[in-house]
Amino acid sequence: MRPSPGLWLLPLALAGCHWLLPLGQSAPPDGQIDDLPGDVRPSDLRHSDATLTVGPAALVAELSTPTTWETDPVLTGDGLTIYFSSTRSSQYNGGCVFVATRNNPDGPFGTPLPILESTGSDFLTVTPDDLTAVYSSDRLMPGNVDMWIGTRADPLVPWDFAKFEPLAKLNTPNTEYDARLSANGLRLYYAPEGFGVATDQQLVVSERSAADKELQPPAGLLLGSHASQVDADPCPSQDELLLVFTSTRDGGMGMTDLWYTVRPDPQSAFSSPRPLAEINTEFHDRDPFLTTGRKWLYFTSTRDGNQNIYRAPVKL
Repeated sequence: MRPSPGLWLLPLALAGCHWLLPLGQSAPPDGQIDDLPGDVRPSDLRHSDATLTVGPAALVAELSTPTTWETDPVLTGDGLTIYFSSTRSSQYNGGCVFVATRNNPDGPFGTPLPILESTGSDFLTVTPDDLTAVYSSDRLMPGNVDMWIGTRADPLVPWDFAKFEPLAKLNTPNTEYDARLSANGLRLYYAPEGFGVATDQQLVVSERSAADKELQPPAGLLLGSHASQVDADPCPSQDELLLVFTSTRDGGMGMTDLWYTVRPDPQSAFSSPRPLAEINTEFHDRDPFLTTGRKWLYFTSTRDGNQNIYRAPVKL
């Protein structure tokens, strides 16, 4: 989601939350929820009244600091690698993309390391196999985020950002925020400013017929037009039947909140969105990411004064 004015800089008051564990307490291991493959879960999302329950939320302490901001966490399908943007390095003017890894999905992540130098604000999203990525940055025009796409044959080979190609049919003079690739890489969900009649961020999806084809311009708004609100940070589940996103729409608890919507199949419209009241707070809760199998929801929050990464178990 587009940073609010001063979001990278202004401290916020410490806030409590019913679901928040004590500061510094580690979240439960990712593997403790269940070991069902893919998006197989006990409840069926094909019903419009399917209820998503999350919580309790816990700080991912090894990825957070008391003085910097983290945004846009994205995990690989095996749960061993996480990408996110952070202001933790004074070498960069904006948010730089960092990566952290771990030896097993039940353990803590190691020390985050930057994966590219930048003078702008940068973000990265990847497919579960870690072979296709969309890189977003305002490095060419400060304040105007555009998108580039790239691939690699082996996740052990570093990304070569010099070979990424601009998404020419999607980039506009406005800003393209919050890119999220579908698991198969055939759809790109994002939240541009100024799409159609919308003036602020709204959700759209771009599609292509095959991985070697070019992503096409979105046909329309994913959740319809809402002139008085912002919808951002779209994150689809692996089967694309569940979408979690950030919104300022009525019915939330704070500055920005996490919402979700479901549908019976990837070609159908989504149901009326509902808030994730269990983990929303009066502060900024945003940047959702569903892990493979919908076991965990990673997100960022300013509930402790900085924008840090949290996670919560998912139940349907």
